[in-house]
Amino acid sequence: MRRSFAFVCCAVLVVLAGCSGGGPTTETAASTASPTATPTAEATDAEPGSDLNLSVGVTVTGDQLARAHAATLRNESYTLVSDFGGGSTVTRVDGTGLARIAPPHRSFVYRAAGVTYRNRSTLVERRYLARPTRANVSTGAGVLGDFSIRFEVVETTTVDDERRAIMRRAAARANASDPRPYYRLVATDSGLVRNYTHGVSRPDHGLAVTESFTVSNVGETTFERPDWLTRLREAPVDGATDTGTVVVERPELDARLQVVGAVRNLRDVGLRENWDDWLAEGIVAEAGVSPVVNPVVRDRSANATVTVGYDESRLPDGASERNVSLFVYNESVGTYVQMHTTVDTGADTATATRAHEVTYSSGGGPEETVRPTIAHPLGRPVVVAMHVPTYYEAWRGG
Repeated sequence: MRRSFAFVCCAVLVVLAGCSGGGPTTETAASTASPTATPTAEATDAEPGSDLNLSVGVTVTGDQLARAHAATLRNESYTLVSDFGGGSTVTRVDGTGLARIAPPHRSFVYRAAGVTYRNRSTLVERRYLARPTRANVSTGAGVLGDFSIRFEVVETTTVDDERRAIMRRAAARANASDPRPYYRLVATDSGLVRNYTHGVSRPDHGLAVTESFTVSNVGETTFERPDWLTRLREAPVDGATDTGTVVVERPELDARLQVVGAVRNLRDVGLRENWDDWLAEGIVAEAGVSPVVNPVVRDRSANATVTVGYDESRLPDGASERNVSLFVYNESVGTYVQMHTTVDTGADTATATRAHEVTYSSGGGPEETVRPTIAHPLGRPVVVAMHVPTYYEAWRGG
């Protein structure tokens, strides 16, 4: 059977408790002294926020909150909506640690465990990339950890049976006529920061928010994974050597190319239809059972694998599909060389990476041995699926 390869100003734009809920209850107290939450040494088995005391009047540092916040979200699914001056980015993290990131005005990016996955498809080709990255999936903790400043719990509230502490920056009040920094956080007892807002408050202009984030749907966030991502997650990626994987598919050619190599060279990888008539004539016209394609892989050290769909109706009567193989044209030998091929008779596809070794002599000179691959410094290998007996019979007869 066949298969195709297929600076924002506002009054005080702060939500009191970080999300909607029924009937919050509030506790407030004016403090004349500010008790301090003293952190304890982190233990691997300690509960998130075990070093925090978020009672009214207590102060905590941004670093304390960052550690507790990150620990609370570790191994949890959650939704983070952040705005650090460039528009809102929505990050959804599922229970496996895979994140779907939607930056403003750009396509989705998927990230997990030091790897970023991107879809760069066009109307003509499908292109998918897996590359190493040093960027971790954001929890918002990075913003909190940037500050050694202290935050004071000014009141508490309860939303949906969850107690939340409302904190503001613990600092002396500036001159009433001067602009002053504004910080507001809403956190749970475990240290999970539900809402963070930072900006500048001006007496005559209100609040200008410069960065903010909210966290919701903890333990309940899911998203649908596209088919290409499911397949690409098994692709080789190595941060130590900056090695990544690109997959290029051309549906109209029924062809697919996967290349593992240096990330800096993956942008040059392509898959095209062959335009050299002489490479598709003669023996190829007789024995060929697929389009003639041109994999473009200029990095000789890359590991490139090509898959081409074949048309079984083009096979000779009674011929076995097991006798289909991919061939690559080699300029040194001056002919097509059979490749080590895996045939999927159910999907009508042939897949190969390397050709067999070939020994040849040019102009009566010494014998040389080559093993052609798809990678070529000029990026011009030509690959076609052919019926092996028909090819060799026509080659001997020619």
